[in-house]
Amino acid sequence: MADTNVRIPNLPEHVEETVRSIGQLHADHHENATLLDRALEHFPKRLNRDSHEGVNMIQASCWGGGQHEWRSHIRAICAPA
Repeated sequence: MADTNVRIPNLPEHVEETVRSIGQLHADHHENATLLDRALEHFPKRLNRDSHEGVNMIQASCWGGGQHEWRSHIRAICAPA
């Protein structure tokens, strides 16, 4: 973790305090975050890359959701009365 006692030059004291508080908030969040929290935090960063990776993730999510919906629909139709 970064040293929180470092003075940031050329900033008013109240701004420096705000910056330090936000840094501490981020550090505490990262320290206490579960694996799921970290994964969900990382997901939008992966979607914003200039590559096909984000598109593939969206397509896979839609495909999986569509498959689930189709199976549910078939089970409802074919279920014995």
